[in-house]
Amino acid sequence: MPDTDAFALPFQAIKEFLDNQSCSYSADEENYSLKLTLPFGDDQYEISYWLTHGGDLMHYSILFPDSPIRAKDRLGVAELLVRANHFIDFGKLDMDMSTGVVRFHAIHMIDEGYLGQGVLNRISFLGVLQVDMYLTAIRKHLQEGMSPEDVIALTQLDLEMTAEGHFLDEE
Repeated sequence: MPDTDAFALPFQAIKEFLDNQSCSYSADEENYSLKLTLPFGDDQYEISYWLTHGGDLMHYSILFPDSPIRAKDRLGVAELLVRANHFIDFGKLDMDMSTGVVRFHAIHMIDEGYLGQGVLNRISFLGVLQVDMYLTAIRKHLQEGMSPEDVIALTQLDLEMTAEGHFLDEE
């Protein structure tokens, strides 16, 4: 049985963060996990936060809206995710090869029970941005037939151009 005191502070911080964002969520108090669905554009992102390792680690994940990936498409998407992970500074993209479920997953170390609202905001925001960017890449691969290598190169070029203040026109 986990030491409930070690989990209490960071679990409360996550709940306060979601309350401050006016998010509706379900909390599993026994397993120190929270789940919510966030509308983003035309998609619904299933987001989870949970604590492990005696309350020292917070996990954050977002399931990709187009999951699960069909069995025949999984190797191509897996290659795309490996190529994408090379460029990701925070978190990782992964896929359960047996089910085809794709997710973004990040872990944050909690310092003596303290989990700041600013940290939660940045982690959550960065995760949604990663999913949005690479969901577009996966869709280009699956719907337009672009190779994983080409779609990641295009995604990186788009990201670099955006960072420099140039915007690529959507065709």
